[in-house]
Amino acid sequence: MKRIFLIIIVVVSVLLAAMGGTYYLNSTAQDKIAFSDSTITSATYFFCNGVVEVAPDVNFHIDTGSPTSLISPEDIARLRNLGLSVDSIHFPVIGADTRDNVIFSTKMYLVSFPVSRVHYRCDSLAESVWVEPDTSIRATIDNIAFMPGRSGEISVIGTDVLSRFVTEQIPMVSSITFRFDVPDGYERFCKMEPHLSSMDIFGAGPRYYIEATVSGVQRQFFVNTGIDGVKIKMPRELYSESGATAVSEDLVKVNGCLFKARTGDVLMQIGNRIGSSRVHFSNTRDNGEPYYINLFNFLSGESVFDFRSGRVYLRPHSYTSRQLDQK
Repeated sequence: MKRIFLIIIVVVSVLLAAMGGTYYLNSTAQDKIAFSDSTITSATYFFCNGVVEVAPDVNFHIDTGSPTSLISPEDIARLRNLGLSVDSIHFPVIGADTRDNVIFSTKMYLVSFPVSRVHYRCDSLAESVWVEPDTSIRATIDNIAFMPGRSGEISVIGTDVLSRFVTEQIPMVSSITFRFDVPDGYERFCKMEPHLSSMDIFGAGPRYYIEATVSGVQRQFFVNTGIDGVKIKMPRELYSESGATAVSEDLVKVNGCLFKARTGDVLMQIGNRIGSSRVHFSNTRDNGEPYYINLFNFLSGESVFDFRSGRVYLRPHSYTSRQLDQK
């Protein structure tokens, strides 16, 4: 009996040590992210519909619904063909994709992104702008860790990577900037609270939530930028008490699947702002969450997401008042 007890203690100790080692390796995988040139503090890329183009034909879906970042074999090959660093390191890795499917691998890729800059130019009507990349910069963002993704699927930047950055989104020029500090000229909008997820035991990225008041009731909305064509989603049974106007039935696509949702405009308060927004009412649960918000769709102006401290910022004036780069 004593021998069996000792064996159990040894087995449990080994399992705990393995779990502790896995957590440490996973949770510190992104610790070495840095710009190759210390004088460079930001990188700006073309960004549209939640997808960022980090290099020609190399696209990543920015998905806060995914705690783990994934890179496809095709994008690994493209980055290598462009002369960018792609190294592999081997250790047990456990993560989850945007569908909450648990994934396991024995290696991760350490990838470099080229640092990009863009010039904004007025068109002939002096109203809209177009973007011209600056190809003179040779710096990179190094040591971004990715789990191997599936062939044929778009690569994903999840919250394990995002939690190390501040991102600035300017929809007017379809750009997103990765940086380590909040730029000047923005005012605090609301909190974006990070919470432990079921995958946190393995060192994956956190889940983020925003508090909103709808019909006088405060609710926690899961921040999920991986959903298509949806600003805010609430349970279907709440549409009648939400005071929604202009109600209609729409087909909405989430994670590649279509579902029917009742849609209407709802008055709500988020942070220090009150206004009306389009809400989809459906009992479909994405990542197991009944309430979620896609901030990229919800915020139409210049905005900053500080994933490190959990805050969202807005610029207090329209983009047209900013000085453009005239060349």
